Amino acid sequence: MTQVRGRAGIGGWLANRPMAVKFLLVVGVTAVVAVAVALTAVSGMSAMRGDADHLVSHNLASLSLVNKMQGSALNMRIDVLNAGVSVDAGTAEKFLGKVAGDDGDFDDAVAKYEATNPGSHTDELTRLKAGMTAYRQVRDGKLIPAVRNRDQLTFGQVRDKEGAPAFTQVNTAMTALVEAETADAIHAKDEAAKTASSAQLTLIIVLAVGLLLALALGLYQSRVVAGAVRKVGSLAEALGRGDLTRTAEVSSRDEIGRMAAALDGATVRLRESVGVVATSSHSLAAAAEELSGASQQIATSADETNAQAGTVSAAAEEVSRSVQTVAAGTEEMSVSIREIASNASDAAQVAGQAVGIVESVNATVGQLGASSMEIGNVISLITSIAEQTNLLALNATIEAARAGDAGKGFAVVASEVKDLAQETAKATGDISTRVQAIQSDAEAAVEAIGRIVEVIEKINGYSTMIA
Repeated sequence: MTQVRGRAGIGGWLANRPMAVKFLLVVGVTAVVAVAVALTAVSGMSAMRGDADHLVSHNLASLSLVNKMQGSALNMRIDVLNAGVSVDAGTAEKFLGKVAGDDGDFDDAVAKYEATNPGSHTDELTRLKAGMTAYRQVRDGKLIPAVRNRDQLTFGQVRDKEGAPAFTQVNTAMTALVEAETADAIHAKDEAAKTASSAQLTLIIVLAVGLLLALALGLYQSRVVAGAVRKVGSLAEALGRGDLTRTAEVSSRDEIGRMAAALDGATVRLRESVGVVATSSHSLAAAAEELSGASQQIATSADETNAQAGTVSAAAEEVSRSVQTVAAGTEEMSVSIREIASNASDAAQVAGQAVGIVESVNATVGQLGASSMEIGNVISLITSIAEQTNLLALNATIEAARAGDAGKGFAVVASEVKDLAQETAKATGDISTRVQAIQSDAEAAVEAIGRIVEVIEKINGYSTMIA
């Protein structure tokens, strides 16, 4: 089995991961970016919600209480003034009856304000309470008695000389408190705006960094996969041209790396098999030359045998014509027969050598057929690799579709892998056709050699009978 070498470092770790992990890693980084953006947005919105809650629950509530103080104080003064200018005592008492409610509203608003804002704006609140105390003293001690005594002259004098200055102090303190609360509300609004701007900036930074990271990872993965696919494609093209000296030179341990390693191993085995076929072809040519020489030698021996047979026939005719030459003819015939036996023995030896040579040639051709079968096995392995490549292209297309925009680069890679599978299948088909032709020629050679063996065995039999 071909050993697949891996890369070192982070880049090597990524290159050695399976294709599914590579695709899912890009999708995972995109998902992490989305989660980070969502968490950042939630955090920013939570901070803004807190600022808004503080603005509503603190600043706006405080302004509402201050407005309630201001309204109740103003209503109280209006009720006192209306009582002072009433034409009858009943109407005056009606307005004076509202003063107690106005006092209660004012005091309730002050108490709630102090509870809501402990230690906040104490100077303004102290001046407000002091002014209200002074006004109430004038109101209860002088203005209300003047109303009930129907002494409008005294009411008017006290109102202008004492009541108005005291209430002016209340208004001044109230205005200062309103301005202070308004300033607090503006500050809270500015802080909320800063929080929103900061959250927006953080969200943009997280989104930009995450997208850049996902894009960089996707580009890197695309470059690694596309480079490996191009190398495997170049090797497949070289195999299609009959170049068995090339290697893929892919060092990753993913599916493409394993496919490249298997293709390298198949190339090596195919190169070795072709070498064996070439060697066997040379051996076959040498054996054929030896067989040709043996056949010529057999033909020569056969001619000599025919000549000796003619001599025997002539001697027999001579014996029949002349009894006187029987002894001499018999002696000559004996010599000729011995020579024929010797030549027949030589012919039998030559035929035996020819049989051995033919058997060697037959074994060589058989080895050629076995080598052709081994080449067929290699072609089957390459075909299997092409099928795995096609399956890999299908898986890559599915994973790229799942990845969405981040996986568009891998869709291109999947198309290239599919083209590679088709080119590999085409190359293996061409090689398979050539190997089948070699196998057919080898079978024809085996049949021809078998017929030669039969002829030589017949010659050997005849030579043995003559000897």
